Amino acid sequence: MSFSIFRTNLVLILLALSPFSPTLACDLCGCTSGADMGGVLPQFQKNMTGLRYREAHFSHTGTTLSLSGNDRVEEDVFSATEVWLRYFPTRRLQLIVNLPYQQHLRFTSGATQGISGVGDIQLQGLFTLINTPPSPENKWRHLWMAGGGVKLPNAPYQQRNEDQLLFPAAFQLGTGAYAGSLQLVYSIRYKRAGIQTDLNYRYQGKNELAYQFGRQLFGGATLFYWYDYKNWILLPQLGLMAEDMAVDREYGAVVPHTGATNKLLGLGMDVYYKRFLVSFQWRKPVQIQQPIAMPEPAARLQLTLGWFFQGVDGVGQAGGEK
Repeated sequence: MSFSIFRTNLVLILLALSPFSPTLACDLCGCTSGADMGGVLPQFQKNMTGLRYREAHFSHTGTTLSLSGNDRVEEDVFSATEVWLRYFPTRRLQLIVNLPYQQHLRFTSGATQGISGVGDIQLQGLFTLINTPPSPENKWRHLWMAGGGVKLPNAPYQQRNEDQLLFPAAFQLGTGAYAGSLQLVYSIRYKRAGIQTDLNYRYQGKNELAYQFGRQLFGGATLFYWYDYKNWILLPQLGLMAEDMAVDREYGAVVPHTGATNKLLGLGMDVYYKRFLVSFQWRKPVQIQQPIAMPEPAARLQLTLGWFFQGVDGVGQAGGEK
């Protein structure tokens, strides 16, 4: 199942990553992107909570490394349903918490294998450095945020299939190690049209099996247009993203068939009505550079439902300035 280079002179493509790693049991698997598909969230100091669903598909190449026991691995499907919260303790600081419930499925020539459960919890903080105040004189609006986060190793990472073979490291629900991240977000808007750029760096720690995923770098630029009518706001988006992953290491040695760089095209639509948000994000790889034995990534999908509640300005409705 599978859900050249797109060019534009308005955006600068940075870099990003997602870990495709080899197995600890002689087969390969794909893995979802290390960077979240957050989209263009509004910045009007409103607290938010909701549910988010993510799904990604990876097709195996049919090499001998795709064998799992007597079966040939054909496809890996990763999905997650997240409970998330964005909270503003002050006007300039926002805290974000993600708690995912994940389901990983592996389709082989002989059977379907899978694992499910709570994934690693992610905690993040972003501080607003610049935010141009809304006024009739300010046709240009600037927003610059910086921050970082941590991923906790609370999810299992040594699960096995029915034949008691250890699932690949990237197929596990968790990594078994702490990870730290740094993030920069810059947005500029002229009247109703704008562009948002993101840069995210993540460093992965080493787990008890002496396995360490490579560092991850994600970057992208997204064009958006803000249209509002009464209590409705529509925010269509078009973006270009790139992701880069370093090779994994085990006991300090480079793990073969790891490391990749991909470029992606992204489409999205956010719909706001009073206190509610419905968001759709879709990303498709348009250029893939990775070892030939790596599973090939297909399109990624994200659906978000959100609810605004009282923020630091005492208002919870989504009709204010972004």
